[in-house]
Amino acid sequence: MTKKAAKSGTKKRLRDFSQEIPPDTAVHAVFMALEPQHNAYADHAIAVVGASYVEKALQAAITARLVPLPDDERDRLFDYNQNGPMADLSARIKMARALGIVGPKVKGDLERIREIRNSFAHALRLLKFEHEEVADFCNELHTPTAIRAMDRMLLALSEEDTPRRKYIETVLILVGWLKGSLAAPRRGAITKHGFVHATGGLLD
Repeated sequence: MTKKAAKSGTKKRLRDFSQEIPPDTAVHAVFMALEPQHNAYADHAIAVVGASYVEKALQAAITARLVPLPDDERDRLFDYNQNGPMADLSARIKMARALGIVGPKVKGDLERIREIRNSFAHALRLLKFEHEEVADFCNELHTPTAIRAMDRMLLALSEEDTPRRKYIETVLILVGWLKGSLAAPRRGAITKHGFVHATGGLLD
């Protein structure tokens, strides 16, 4: 094998890694490992990795609503290296809203996750969730207020009601919802009022 072929194979494997959608157990395990670590490095990882999981969950939910496509054609839609139209989180949020996967409140939470991720990823200093601007965004998250007490217990997070916990709760719940019940294509019928879903309403 030539060096050029080996380099091309390595590049493809790295790209394949970036396209993988991890199982919920892996997502939860990562947060369980990071959550007890109270430092700026852990906060950075939580913010950036959490948003990446949301990106993948949105990809799964959107893909389930597309017409069947060959794997390579479908993957190109989400491939940043090939300028895919849904390669970034912002585009996936807009598409999820347009397809009726999420309602305005969840869209708002997804946008807040994106803003928080961008702040941590691009700031020239290490941020923490306790910083006033980050905390304000986390305190506006709608999802934690919609979580039932039993669901909160199942997350097995600390009892502290902190901005960081609200962010983690939002990520875990939205990833589970998007990849779970919402990952199944909705069925419905065309009526004089438009397309009517046979299953429930939006994730709001």
